[in-house]
Amino acid sequence: MDIFANIAPMEESEEIKDIIEENTENIEANPKLYEVGYLLTPLIPADKLADEVNSIRTDIEKEHGLIIGEESPKSRTLAYEIKKFNTAYFGWIRFMVRPDTLESLKKSLDSNANLLRFLIMNAEKEVVSQKPLRAIRPKKSSDLQAPDSPKEEIKEEEIDKKLEEIAGL
Repeated sequence: MDIFANIAPMEESEEIKDIIEENTENIEANPKLYEVGYLLTPLIPADKLADEVNSIRTDIEKEHGLIIGEESPKSRTLAYEIKKFNTAYFGWIRFMVRPDTLESLKKSLDSNANLLRFLIMNAEKEVVSQKPLRAIRPKKSSDLQAPDSPKEEIKEEEIDKKLEEIAGL
């Protein structure tokens, strides 16, 4: 099971544009939109989970990042073991930051012992939940048949004559 399968590409929505316009003084020159997907250790008690997320948010804000959106972590079963864990808390944070600050952000996140794994990726488009397309089913064969037409009865003698002609007898 791919834990990132439900994350779809994003495009800049009006809501994101409004947030950016309101906070332009907080964003340095040439920021880009990124998203960090992370797995937190399942050993964290549920009441301390918010503190861990705030720790990640603080690391982003230290780099003068502007947080655009996030999804709180939810417990997920992993497809394979990571650091001897079969489950982890998965969450994501979408943010804007200058590209030259990503290396120091990565170092900050690497130093967090409760993060099993994280991935920082470009987020150029908005998350859109896609509805599955309806399957186009072929019409039933009864619908495709021509209307009943009177059938000619072929006599056995006629069939025998035709067979003799074909066989050259």
